[in-house]
Amino acid sequence: MALVLAVPAPAPAAGFVRVHSDALWLDGGPFYFVGANLAVMHGAERTQYVETMVHAREDGAMVGRIWALGEGDGTESLDRQGYLFRTGPDGWNEAAFVHLDHVLAAARMVGLRLIVVLSNSWADYGGIPMYLKWLGGAGTTDTFYSDPRAIALYREHVRRVVGRVSTITGRAYRDDPTIVSWELVNESFVATENVPARRRWIEEMAALVHELDPNHLVTIGHLGYRTARERADWAADHAALGIDYCDHHLYPQPDLPIRHIDDIATQIEDRVRLAREVVQKPIVFGEVGFEDDDARTILETRAGLFRRAFEAARSAGAAGILSWVYLPPGIPRQRHLIAWGAGTASSVEVRREMRRAARRSWLGPERDPPLGRPPLAFVPRFQIASAPEVSVAALRAKRDRRTIAFAIPARALSASRWERQGYASVPDPYPAHAWGSDVGHFEWTFAVPPGRPHRIALSATVSSERPGRAAPPGTTSPVVASVDGIRIGEAVAVPDDGRGAVVTFESSDPTLLARLGSGIQRVRLEVPDAPAANGLCVYEPGLEVELRY
Repeated sequence: MALVLAVPAPAPAAGFVRVHSDALWLDGGPFYFVGANLAVMHGAERTQYVETMVHAREDGAMVGRIWALGEGDGTESLDRQGYLFRTGPDGWNEAAFVHLDHVLAAARMVGLRLIVVLSNSWADYGGIPMYLKWLGGAGTTDTFYSDPRAIALYREHVRRVVGRVSTITGRAYRDDPTIVSWELVNESFVATENVPARRRWIEEMAALVHELDPNHLVTIGHLGYRTARERADWAADHAALGIDYCDHHLYPQPDLPIRHIDDIATQIEDRVRLAREVVQKPIVFGEVGFEDDDARTILETRAGLFRRAFEAARSAGAAGILSWVYLPPGIPRQRHLIAWGAGTASSVEVRREMRRAARRSWLGPERDPPLGRPPLAFVPRFQIASAPEVSVAALRAKRDRRTIAFAIPARALSASRWERQGYASVPDPYPAHAWGSDVGHFEWTFAVPPGRPHRIALSATVSSERPGRAAPPGTTSPVVASVDGIRIGEAVAVPDDGRGAVVTFESSDPTLLARLGSGIQRVRLEVPDAPAANGLCVYEPGLEVELRY
């Protein structure tokens, strides 16, 4: 494969990037960068890898982030197999490694430095799910961090990539300053109970990479945090021995909804301050992405959202920020694309903002003085929904001589409060459901006809809400039920399987029953603040209520 550059470009500086206190340094001075995730390693994107890096450099990117990964089992098409690093545990594809050699050589020639990612949490090009498939498909994604067989498979990949000598330059990767750092895994995430196992894995793998390559930095590849509990885990993970800087991915919609453009700066500042002042390490935002739809929700342009993110990262004192995702024109992608050349108007505007941000990067990050600032504190940003809706299902329900039974749809909430929440309409056979993450509550309000019942019974199909249908065993949630503020019982929501299981609560409390004679009643299902709190899904047909007279 001939290496031909479209335009002349400067060579990168000679030195390696180092950590100095809570900043990155290069050649004796602070190194702050604007960069982009580069689509140069897989599929049709490969054929234009040189042009992609040339254009990225022209658009201001100082650092690119690429994937040195790809796993299969031999069932892929021959064309797709050509882009994999590994087909089966022992099926190494040298052509993919040679392509990585070419990418590193081209990056050096155009003046780009690269962050190299060693594995992927998601199934794109195999990822952790393929590692587990090689092992018989047992366990969930979290198993990857504790199963000795999976760990051994990953270690072998690390040795082959990090310990490689380029077939193009003859230089060992460990001696190539084109590389900024090694990233252990793209968007690592685990359930709460598996955080300790992953932390042990992080320390072990960081030590392995540093042993193979003492010249380059190592980071985790963390998905980031959205809730108070995830925030604490994120800080502890990055404090691990062998991790040189913090990283975080930021897609403000829908995981961190923004109501105003300045909310972006608030989110970025919290992460930077947590890294610098608590973990006491630099932070790089490894992926930041916006869609046009994100912008329209707050009457802003997509380029305007990127501009605010670039400004906020520098102002808060981050070490770098990389946009997602920079690729050749004509490559079909549904989300977040930034195409060079004949790209969309949105891409052109975003690239202009990248160049603008890069021109300021030589000034380095703006660093606020540590004195005189308020203490670092994170108040969970609860999403609170409230509606005046009152269910009249009880008034319409058929009543026999002793019972009124009715159902309130899960989505007919009068109020809810969670750090994250929503309503999911999913394809059959999985039922639609209201969901909320970690700690919070759902509330429904209903009207009842005159008459004093002697018992009330509630039932609903529920599950936890973490981390989805692949929830590991144990990711249950405590659920407390109350009516008009009076607790009537508690239960345990099963791990999230997309279907849930029925929980039932009953009460004959005289104080409560006196309130149920007529009028408006409030029913609440709550996940209290406890170590086992993993959110709640309430599946349709919703909350079933029975009043016995």
